[in-house]
Amino acid sequence: MTRVGGLLLLAALAGACTRGPVVRASWTGSDTGTAVLRARAAWCGSGGPLVIFGQAGDTGIGLAVYPVDSLLAARYGVFDPTRGVTRPGAAVAARWTRKMVMADLRGTTGDVTLTRVGDAVSGRFSARTTGVVMAGAVSIAGSFSGIPLARGGADCPGASR
Repeated sequence: MTRVGGLLLLAALAGACTRGPVVRASWTGSDTGTAVLRARAAWCGSGGPLVIFGQAGDTGIGLAVYPVDSLLAARYGVFDPTRGVTRPGAAVAARWTRKMVMADLRGTTGDVTLTRVGDAVSGRFSARTTGVVMAGAVSIAGSFSGIPLARGGADCPGASR
């Protein structure tokens, strides 16, 4: 087996070994990669947001869905959170480390689509992002399925940690 083949096999096995709910993502642009991340979700009360986090080591993806009032299975357009909250809408953020550089990104356009809402959430996302610290843009896309939905908690804005 070649070295590249061995690395690809190792990456596939690492993704297959992640148990429980996950966020799966891939990105291209000023950086390229893929990730399978342990996931959690919380509904932060009337009007939200619904927060979904996927994290493994230094790699993380966060989605915040802001409905008009109640959470529905629907498409939510991505907005730039530095310009305020748009309802209905969603914010997307990502970070990872590559070559001794931390990539911190925020979504500016795209979609978060919730396909299932209830005791668990499922859906997909795609966004064009810009660097917060690093220069460059990345297109990121992915999915999440069957993430148990907590009611409130430490992941909600304003909650004490």
